[in-house]
Amino acid sequence: MTFPMRKKLFLLLVVWRVSSVFVVQTSHVPDEYWQSLEVAHKLSFGYGYLTWEWINGIRSYMYPFLISLLFSLLKFLSLDTPTLLIVLPRIFQALLTAYADYRFYVWTGSKTALFLLCINWYWYYCATRTLINTFETCLTIIALSEFPWTRSLGDRGSKFLWIIGFVIFVRPTAIIVWIPLCLGLLYRTRNYFVRCVVIGMIYLIVFTIVDIACYGRFVFTPWNFFQVNVLDGISEQYGKNHLLWYFTNGLPVVLGLNYGLLAYSFHNMCESALAKSKTLLLLGFWTIAIYSFLAHKELRFILPTLPMFLYIINEGYFRQTISESKKNFLLFLLIISNIFPALYFSTQYQQGPLKVMNFLRTEIEHRNPSEVDIVFLTKCHSTPYYSHLHKNVSMNFLTCEPNLNDVKNYVNDADYFFDNPAKWVKQNYLNKPLNTWPLYVITYDTTAPKIIEFIKYYTQLTNYSDTHFPEHGKFNEYVIYRKTVITKDFR
Repeated sequence: MTFPMRKKLFLLLVVWRVSSVFVVQTSHVPDEYWQSLEVAHKLSFGYGYLTWEWINGIRSYMYPFLISLLFSLLKFLSLDTPTLLIVLPRIFQALLTAYADYRFYVWTGSKTALFLLCINWYWYYCATRTLINTFETCLTIIALSEFPWTRSLGDRGSKFLWIIGFVIFVRPTAIIVWIPLCLGLLYRTRNYFVRCVVIGMIYLIVFTIVDIACYGRFVFTPWNFFQVNVLDGISEQYGKNHLLWYFTNGLPVVLGLNYGLLAYSFHNMCESALAKSKTLLLLGFWTIAIYSFLAHKELRFILPTLPMFLYIINEGYFRQTISESKKNFLLFLLIISNIFPALYFSTQYQQGPLKVMNFLRTEIEHRNPSEVDIVFLTKCHSTPYYSHLHKNVSMNFLTCEPNLNDVKNYVNDADYFFDNPAKWVKQNYLNKPLNTWPLYVITYDTTAPKIIEFIKYYTQLTNYSDTHFPEHGKFNEYVIYRKTVITKDFR
């Protein structure tokens, strides 16, 4: 492909990804806000909320720091409106994703492979979110495209090592992907060893400086991350899945119909000499196998394996001798099977959290911040926070810090509330003067009747549907209340 054609392709990818910023208007997981935007907001504007991970120093500040540079630029230009604070980081991520898509095409040399990546529903769903997993996947794709897969490629310089080093320091679990490839590279070409050491030392210094500056104390986040999540098993407190979950649930959801094509490609590769595809297959399953031994599992954790498996499917199936009509029919099926989940999850599923914050932002826009007090009686971190209000008002929510100190019979605040909502509000509000109660309360449609003695002093302003498939039958809607009785006082 000529340079003008490649330029045109890249621009089309930019349009595809940036447009999805405005299509994808749902929430996925709390980390896309609480581990990025909320941290960056506090860095840039001096107020906000930091979760326990940042108090205990288990995460690198680098990714939030990059976002904070965007926030600081908006602040300097007096353009720090809530809308721009929400949209600009996602556009930044969309541009990085578009470049990663382009590098995937350069790496595979196949429009079919690029098409498989662009239409994948889960990648479309995550590609513009401010998730560290999305950032990691983009850098992984770029590094894979630069990696010297064979001796015949010669010395590829150190560009790919810089990318690998950065992604490992920003997301320590990325080392799982790169250990086999880098060890194989060092065995094949030992002159990379000194470069690895030098680059590693430079990143060690840079990341440590950034973390010390942001944390205000010395902290070595990679070790803290490993100790808390692996040695102490704290991540298990956020849910456990069985050993084969990624193979029985994760990959089928992420790959969709491609999961069947992956099995067929595996069969083809066993009978062929596709060395790179075989390496990628082993690498992908190695990564998933290691993740499988960790009790806490999520779909987004295996996103970096998606480009590997799509590369394999393209090489092991679509580049084999299949008729054009069969190929087009399969691509049509893949489009149909991806478009519906992409649209549903991007526009309908878990839309409530963003709508809640949009409403609150409008509701308090002209109020004095000292008058505003908001309480979220919902699952912890279920909505964005200060990054989507951009107003220094009092806010509280039900926390869910893990049992870091191994306290016997430990129950976090959120679990304690949902075990007995009426008892919780009695202890926290009903025995206190009414003028100390919050001005706004956000809770679920199924929770409100359980706290009627508390909520009867409030007027329902609006409600927002969140999902057509309530989690464990617990709730379907977010409900927003505003206090109506403000003169009566009692204990």
